[in-house]
Formats: sequence, structure tokens, C-alpha cells
Amino acid sequence: MLCTRYFFVEADPIMIVESWTLPLWIIRSGNQVLNYTDNLANPHDEQHKHLVTAFEKGVGESYASTPLRNGFVVAEVNDISRPSDFIKVVLNFQRK
Repeated sequence: MLCTRYFFVEADPIMIVESWTLPLWIIRSGNQVLNYTDNLANPHDEQHKHLVTAFEKGVGESYASTPLRNGFVVAEVNDISRPSDFIKVVLNFQRK
């Protein structure tokens, strides 16, 4: 299959992209210990924006040093959640 780019004759192959979610605990930003607050989960908060930008940039730069570098598309933060909420979900899942 080929995709045409912006109606030009030049064509690029379509690549299948598979996404996956990875929950991560981020406890520091440099030397600063991070504690969860409701503001931290707010996408309009400046600290939230800073952490998301730094994390996505860091993941992208890290992938460049791995054998997977040619397959990397993008890192995206979906949500910043209270860690205790995640732990409850994991523990409930394991009990069943």
C-alpha cells in the first residue's frame, strides 16, 4: 500500500503502528521529589505541562539510543494519577 503525501506524486509506504500503555511511577524531577496533588493532575497546570513535556522528550531521546530507534513514533502522557489509585486497581486484579 502507498500513501500519497499532500497530493504529490511522491508516495510513502504505510506503516502499521502498534501502541501500548505503560504505567510508570515518576518520583523525581531532577533533585526535586514529586508529591501528587490535584494540581499535578490538571492538564492546565504549569507543573503538569512541564513534567509531561520533559517526560515525552526524555522517552524520545532514550529510544534514540536503543535498537528500537527506527520504530519509535511518539511518547504520549495520557494521564497523571494518584499512585494509591493505581495500586488499588493492581491489588484488586491480583485477588481475582
